[in-house]
Amino acid sequence: MSGRALWQALGFANERAFQRARQANQVPIPLYPLPGQARGVYARSDDLARYLAGLNPSPPDRSATP
Repeated sequence: MSGRALWQALGFANERAFQRARQANQVPIPLYPLPGQARGVYARSDDLARYLAGLNPSPPDRSATP
């Protein structure tokens, strides 16, 4: 996963905010250079899925009735 889909999935407001986080080593998942390109990175979708799942470790209790 790369580009806009990546930075939006990670919750960044825009590409510049993502770039600043990269420069400060504050992106919460590993990033890899795009092969054959001078710039740009990608992340493995399983790393992203694990990170997103960890944001809400306890699913809501659906057994309770309102």
